[in-house]
Amino acid sequence: MRQLRATGWLNFRMRAMLVSFAAYHLWLHWREPGLFLARQFLDFEPGIHWSQMQMQSGTTGINTLRIHSPAKQASDQDPLGMYVRQWVPEFGTAAYPAPIVDECSAVAAAKGRLYGLRKTREAHTEADAIQHKHGSRRSGLSATTPTKRRTPAAGAAAAAAAAAGGRDRVLAPAVRELGASNGALPLWDYTMFGVVVLHWTLVLTVGLGCFIVRVMKGPAYVADTECRNPLHHGLGLVTAAGCHGPRPASQSCCCYGLGHASPQS
Repeated sequence: MRQLRATGWLNFRMRAMLVSFAAYHLWLHWREPGLFLARQFLDFEPGIHWSQMQMQSGTTGINTLRIHSPAKQASDQDPLGMYVRQWVPEFGTAAYPAPIVDECSAVAAAKGRLYGLRKTREAHTEADAIQHKHGSRRSGLSATTPTKRRTPAAGAAAAAAAAAGGRDRVLAPAVRELGASNGALPLWDYTMFGVVVLHWTLVLTVGLGCFIVRVMKGPAYVADTECRNPLHHGLGLVTAAGCHGPRPASQSCCCYGLGHASPQS
């Protein structure tokens, strides 16, 4: 908090730890700490700040509870105590105030209350509604409401259907992710697939055609093509396969066909 007041900035880990301590250890509502922090951050942005306040406080119902231990974070991130000595020089002395809350008992109480609430049917229903409206379909999050167990007969039928439907088995995740209700991919996907196929068809056709022309014309065609390359003449030198070194563009070019020299103008 002293660094935040002095600089107006904290890294993401320390911001998360602040909100975690306020919400779980001190059992404060996220609004009041959120207002205070919003007035301190130089990079305050409402769309990010308030959603992070709710998520880090464990009130969304669909995110994992992130309860950070200040003692563990200090041990992991500041093992030499350099940061603590810089901002809290009285730590470990008589001038340092007594803790206002016991870390272990406060965290245990917070976990007991929150995980107990998350097990209720009302919490599952509300979490499913939040996830359906605001959750990312790409996140792969499953519904929080427990699903019924399938009977062995139903499981065998599902396995047989999965083994039989090869194409459907491959496309099903994409169809579910895109939210398609008719079991077909959107027109945009088919269009892009057609463009890719057409592109590579043209590339392979042109490349194969050039290869066939070179094979049918023979080495003389290749050498003659190199000799007549305007780029070579523009550089003032003509270099072709089989020539006895570079020649000025004003002189004849030495091109070879089937191993025999034939001067070209």
